[in-house]
Amino acid sequence: MPGVRGLLEDARRLGLRRAVASSSSSGWVEGWLQRHGILHLFEAVATRDHVCRVKPAPELFLLAAARLDVPAPACVVFEDSANGMRAALLAGMRCVAVPNTLTARTPRPRVDLEVGSLAELPLREILCRLENEPPVAGREPA
Repeated sequence: MPGVRGLLEDARRLGLRRAVASSSSSGWVEGWLQRHGILHLFEAVATRDHVCRVKPAPELFLLAAARLDVPAPACVVFEDSANGMRAALLAGMRCVAVPNTLTARTPRPRVDLEVGSLAELPLREILCRLENEPPVAGREPA
């Protein structure tokens, strides 16, 4: 995704923990992150190989948070799919929708913030907007 490297580097500079939670296999996820030269920017990887149920179940996000030793309500999820957005909301995490060309046309739940690209806003601005807005009411996905 455009802007992902900058966002991850900003998060690292800010002392924020970083993880990937994907419904794909570990081999595919780690290989893809390695090919793009960003695997080292993550502290934890949680994939379908590590849980019983994948997105829209919240297990992947809860596992990633546990591996980072960060409480779920303190986490912010950047997600492009509706099932991932539902999983983040069910996990009790803030969710920033970053729809891609395929998912932009599909129905999705109401989330805390939506951006057109990870390069659209600096991470500090995203965090400021999330801090100034109450979480999605009820945390139940649509």
